Amino acid sequence: MARSLTNRADTRAIADIAAAWGFYDGPHLSRLFRERFSCTPSEYRASHGRAD
Repeated sequence: MARSLTNRADTRAIADIAAAWGFYDGPHLSRLFRERFSCTPSEYRASHGRAD
């Protein structure tokens, strides 16, 4: 999933990525992502060369 967030060709919104990966919704993904990576998906995306 982290690859989807930093792939420049993948322009989907984080909520769409969450749905594609089977998460209930964007906030659900954000909570679990923060637990694992110590940042939100948006922060991860921005710090790895992608910004919305």
